[in-house]
Amino acid sequence: MAVDFSGSNTTPKPKAAPKPKTVPKEQQDTRDRRSATLKNLGETAQVYTLFKGWYADTATLDVHVPKIADNAAVLAESNPWVARGIDILDFLGPVFGLADVCMPMVLQLAANHKKVPVEPLAMFGVMPVDALESIAKAKLARMSLEALKLQRAAERELEQVRMELESDPELLASFEQVVA
Repeated sequence: MAVDFSGSNTTPKPKAAPKPKTVPKEQQDTRDRRSATLKNLGETAQVYTLFKGWYADTATLDVHVPKIADNAAVLAESNPWVARGIDILDFLGPVFGLADVCMPMVLQLAANHKKVPVEPLAMFGVMPVDALESIAKAKLARMSLEALKLQRAAERELEQVRMELESDPELLASFEQVVA
């Protein structure tokens, strides 16, 4: 007699993936802060490698620093020496933060005056001088156009006020008393 297996499932069910550990918010915030500190340090190192022309090193830092920073931040939770080292760097964070936000402008100004090459610094937002000049000229042209539009609208309104005043002598007399 044949056994009917059509109603049974012979393949084992896959095991459910283990649930990731939940980290308390305060611990996650500390981890994120430490990771960000190390990532900012990596970005600073990238600028140095760009200036040296070490493009492969720049790309290597770009690829690997984020993963290293994240894992070092996790390690710092259980290793006080690692935590202290990162926290010292983080203490300098406001200085690094200011340098981080000023760096693109400083690099752009240097590129504008041909002190540094533009191309390798594009990843930091540095743009070709011609592009910036076009942006500035377009913005100035837009501002000039808006000013002309406002001027024309004011001239039309002034003409309308003149016509109203000229058509009503009593109103004109009251107006002249107010502005006198």
